[in-house]
Amino acid sequence: MTGPTGQRNTTRVRVGAGPGTEPYEVLVGRGVLADRDGLRRLIGPRARRVAILHPRALTDTADALRARAGELGHETLALRVPDAEAAKTAAVAADCWEALGRAGFTRTDVVIGVGGGATTDLAGFVAASWLRGVRWIAVPTHPAQPFRHHSVVFAVADGTIAGPGVDSYRLALRAIAAG
Repeated sequence: MTGPTGQRNTTRVRVGAGPGTEPYEVLVGRGVLADRDGLRRLIGPRARRVAILHPRALTDTADALRARAGELGHETLALRVPDAEAAKTAAVAADCWEALGRAGFTRTDVVIGVGGGATTDLAGFVAASWLRGVRWIAVPTHPAQPFRHHSVVFAVADGTIAGPGVDSYRLALRAIAAG
């Protein structure tokens, strides 16, 4: 994809898969979701429904994304979650699962997390724990600090996976099992 000046603004990385899994594509760049064809590719041809998890502050962004997904023929579901770390609780995950169940989400549908690390962590966890194989898309919205300009991977990893993410998943699983 190219930006308004014709400069390339998106990097594509194809991530290989192990036994029993399929490879997938990671797109890194600004405005990736504004491109209709790019959004269609990210959501995939089999998805019928798209859930968009977002904090209150990003309601307008989530609504715009929801409208674009709707224009592509997808049923959409907006799930507003608490801000920051308050989103990473078993109760919030359970609310998301309940909404996915009411909407009839299947393995072919897609969960999108729009926000900072807590929201994208939650989206990945909700997708992975709803049904095995549910695809998810992270849309990190935190501003990039200058040191992130040197590493494409770091900006994505920091906004979606790093930090307390792994511990949060373990703790959430423990809370669900105990609950």
